[in-house]
Amino acid sequence: KQLMDLTGTSFDMNPKTFTLGKLFSMQLEKFSEQIAELSGAAVKELTIEKGINDIADTWRLTRFEVAKYIKGGTERGFVLRTTDEIQLTLEDQMMNLSSMSASRFVGPFLDQTQKWEKLMSTIAEVIAVWMKVQ
Repeated sequence: KQLMDLTGTSFDMNPKTFTLGKLFSMQLEKFSEQIAELSGAAVKELTIEKGINDIADTWRLTRFEVAKYIKGGTERGFVLRTTDEIQLTLEDQMMNLSSMSASRFVGPFLDQTQKWEKLMSTIAEVIAVWMKVQ
């Protein structure tokens, strides 16, 4: 769509009818700088999208390990086991999100990055409180 707007041409992206001949007839070489800028922006946006998806995948698979807490022979509930690895991942991803948010290409993903920043902040707070009270 952006390419059509940029070049002022309209074309059907159907792979059965979109031929190399039609591509050449559009004379896109006249817009090489603009197309390079557009494709560069698309690559940056794809990088941000992939980063957000990687973060989502990581937290979908991350599990907190708990162990039974026994005091005086009586089971008293559960305690959280070490969270060092989770906290490291959390810090790394918070820095990645900060970089993504500072990018001028974050526009289409701004809501997602803000959501993840808030979620990660909450996760960090919960871990800190949990470790403090146990």
